Amino acid sequence: MTPRKLVDFIKENVNIDDRSIKDVKVLESFSFITVPFEEAEMILKAFKKKSKGKRPVVSKAKDKKKEE
Repeated sequence: MTPRKLVDFIKENVNIDDRSIKDVKVLESFSFITVPFEEAEMILKAFKKKSKGKRPVVSKAKDKKKEE
């Protein structure tokens, strides 16, 4: 998977402008993207429908806990 292929994959499943997808990082086991809130909600909703009880393909990143 390359950053371009990941963006194309998202665009195939969600009708959003690829210019709104920023900071694409493709790692071995998972990937990260940054999108505005509304686009994030659209992406999460679209991929939730596709997972239907299976492990989600797309999920919101966990918040980093601040060290105290």
